[in-house]
Amino acid sequence: MRFRFLFFVLGLFLLIGKTAVGQAPNLMSYQAILRNASNQLEVNKMVGVRVSILVGDPNGIVVYSEYYNPNPTTNANGLLSFNIGSGIPIAGLFSQINWSQGTYFVRVEADPTGGSNYSLNSVSQLLSVPFALHARTADVPGLPGPQGAPGPQGLQGPQGVPGTMGPQGLMGVSISQANVIGDSLYLTFSNGMIVNSGHIS
Repeated sequence: MRFRFLFFVLGLFLLIGKTAVGQAPNLMSYQAILRNASNQLEVNKMVGVRVSILVGDPNGIVVYSEYYNPNPTTNANGLLSFNIGSGIPIAGLFSQINWSQGTYFVRVEADPTGGSNYSLNSVSQLLSVPFALHARTADVPGLPGPQGAPGPQGLQGPQGVPGTMGPQGLMGVSISQANVIGDSLYLTFSNGMIVNSGHIS
């Protein structure tokens, strides 16, 4: 019997878990509807699923891959639900995906018979990386950038407070008397010193 696997994402990969405590869960919720070739829903059916996260383009490098055991099962409405990140890893670690670098795609392969013959395939681009998972890799500080140019000179500040008065200086020496004795001029200073200032003609 031929099958159709209609993939869709609610809220573009809703994060699940307790995010209120500030820790991002390493899970994404994925849902799809399984119909047969007659467009009838396949209800309560176990489906083999393999999920791969690719970087760059739909055929890019697989950074993470997993399968599920036990297999997820469709509900009464043909809805298949599972959590990406909760399966058995095939390659890589879901918690180590650097969501801040590159464009990511999710490839979901399914075997409607519950085995590993993945005959159904769908690839979707992650147009919006889950913000809490992105925050896990965005909290690592990068290298400091170059020093910026000096800013403009600021306004002149207010005048400072006057300083304290300094100590009084030494008293100067002055001429207290001048006498002419013979043909010489003698000067007497205030400190008592007498100096012959020279010959008077």
